[in-house]
Amino acid sequence: MEILREKDLIFELDNQLFIVNPQVKKEKNGAALILTKFNSDFNFDRIFSLPGEYNIGSVFFYSFLEKENLVYYFESEEGKILLGEKFSDEILKRLKDYTDDLDGLIFVGNEIKLDFFKKIGAKNIFLFKEINLSGFEKVKGKKFKINLKRSNNKIYILNE
Repeated sequence: MEILREKDLIFELDNQLFIVNPQVKKEKNGAALILTKFNSDFNFDRIFSLPGEYNIGSVFFYSFLEKENLVYYFESEEGKILLGEKFSDEILKRLKDYTDDLDGLIFVGNEIKLDFFKKIGAKNIFLFKEINLSGFEKVKGKKFKINLKRSNNKIYILNE
């Protein structure tokens, strides 16, 4: 997996490019646009903003709606990832239908609830703000290329 933060958050799984909450909601270089706010006006082609089941190449992903927020669960050969800006216990229950372990958690929100990070049990956490979780090593940077299945107990703080 490769992940970087510029103006937008961009990550790559199985050679498929995803841009999270892009400033401009137009397709770019074959990348899929992942919107974390429900918006029926933008769900077409490779722009995703509705709950559902999708796949791009070998990457399968599911989006769950909770109020106006979408949470995405990705499955690929590189690993299993949960992405969102708000999480609840209800999302954890729904996620159990798909997996019991996560290789990564990408958090794009502002309101950090440490107890959720502990409950979810992700091996790697990607976020914009610094947090302290016991047993996790912090790494800061703008761009990371990692093997999700070999990396454990790391917090990746994505700087602009």
